Amino acid sequence: MQRPRPTTIVGGRAKPRTVRAAVRHADEYNTVFPTLEEARERRRILAEAAEAAGRPPLTFSMMISCVVGRDEAEARDRLPRFREVTGHDEPLLFGTVEQVAERLHEYEAVGVERAMLQHIVHEDVEMVDVLGELVAALR
Repeated sequence: MQRPRPTTIVGGRAKPRTVRAAVRHADEYNTVFPTLEEARERRRILAEAAEAAGRPPLTFSMMISCVVGRDEAEARDRLPRFREVTGHDEPLLFGTVEQVAERLHEYEAVGVERAMLQHIVHEDVEMVDVLGELVAALR
């Protein structure tokens, strides 16, 4: 058994059952595909539930889809394949490295402490490099 124990993460859209389970058992809550307003509201729900249970707030993270390019043309060039794979017009995070970094800072301002960026077009390995540039831009 690992000591200290591994971090326990519960996720969802901050509905009552997942919130109860998270507040009772988890260290972190990972919400999925939130808009900025949904992230703010889900964070509030989690914080209130943790306070009511007499425990410290959970780390609040998110899983979010993204398409990123070094410039706008590169980002736009990635969209058709994203649409084919997902059936969605555009991911929640879309744009240049700088634009997506700015958007992630907006999520941070509403309480998101960690972001798991979902890169769904697996054969586009070049975007993995772009995501590395994005992480560097956030520091």
